[in-house]
Amino acid sequence: METINFPKDLDYVRDLAIEIVNYLVEEGIVRNCMDTDDEDEFITQDIIVDILCRKFGISNDDADGWVREM
Repeated sequence: METINFPKDLDYVRDLAIEIVNYLVEEGIVRNCMDTDDEDEFITQDIIVDILCRKFGISNDDADGWVREM
């Protein structure tokens, strides 16, 4: 796993969220939804992106509102 610096932009945060979700799937924490209609992985990824963007002050115009107000 590479060391990261302060997130730079939304694409960087999305890449980071994908890496986190992949790890959670490998560990069995999030269900593997490959080749299914289940969206657990995508919902988890969106939640992680939303939280990281809020915490790091990065604009996320694509936010789906998955995360409650903090």
